[in-house]
Amino acid sequence: MVATTHVGRREALAGVATTAALAAGVGGTLASFGDTASDSGSLTSGAWSTCRAVYTDGGALASTTSSGSVTTYGTTGVDVVGPAEGGFSGSSYHLPIVDGNGDLELIAADGSTTALDVGSSKAPRGAKSLLATATWNGHPLSVYYPGDNASTLYRVAPGGSAEAVASLGNGIKAAIGAGDVDDDGVEEFVFVDGSGTVRYIVPATETTSRQIASTGTSAGSNNNYGVGAPAGVDGYGDVIPAVNGSGGLGLLGADGWVEKSLTSGSTAKKTAVHACDFDGDGETELVFAGYSNSHLRYLDDVGGTNDVRSVSDAAGDPIPVDTKRGIC
Repeated sequence: MVATTHVGRREALAGVATTAALAAGVGGTLASFGDTASDSGSLTSGAWSTCRAVYTDGGALASTTSSGSVTTYGTTGVDVVGPAEGGFSGSSYHLPIVDGNGDLELIAADGSTTALDVGSSKAPRGAKSLLATATWNGHPLSVYYPGDNASTLYRVAPGGSAEAVASLGNGIKAAIGAGDVDDDGVEEFVFVDGSGTVRYIVPATETTSRQIASTGTSAGSNNNYGVGAPAGVDGYGDVIPAVNGSGGLGLLGADGWVEKSLTSGSTAKKTAVHACDFDGDGETELVFAGYSNSHLRYLDDVGGTNDVRSVSDAAGDPIPVDTKRGIC
């Protein structure tokens, strides 16, 4: 399969406030708008040795590897989750969550909690949403989230204060992650807008201003937004894993579906999916909640045989997933 170069549907960044205006309500912290043509890379998917699928079961935070080695963290009442991140210090990985009180936190591998300072920006809670982690556009590794009543993309790093990245006139319901989805050599930041459409922020260069581009596509979203952080898939480049409107698994690119139906319909719940090297074979798999029973499954040999595989826990039982949050 041959990767294609995408241009994307680009728009002026309507609704971008001034630096001073964005600083209001964020503890006096000024957002940085020093976009550059270079990019330091994203850590959202598969950038560390062991890929973990993050999910909740009955609202309790959990994660697992492909071997079915399930870890629980003693954290319940979780509202929103993001992917496991191996780049923060002090642990082999951290899981970003919004808890039942609306607090944005990092949960370490040992279950310890680090609170993140969102100021008055307010992290999303109680509705469809997703968190992202990325080292993007010159910023340090941070957790990205929708704030200000789903109108602004924010980022916050441990020990720091929240910074507004972009005020989005079309809104932001979920932060998805960073990847070079338009194949221009610079990573874009993908998000779900207020109408459920998958869009992305194109950083400014020396000759162009920051823009918003749209895939023109909405993924299935009966339970949560059926998308995941961009990841490299052999033969496709950086793509966005997604669930289509029929419950089939697909891949989104800059202009829409690159592959709309890797599987038949009624394969995956219309909720968050995750792409990484889940089984350690050097290729990217898609991890998802199964359509018939919401058990954790993954798609192997993506773009080839597209084999659906199940994961069992240590007792040999299937692993249930809350569809309200899906898998990150």
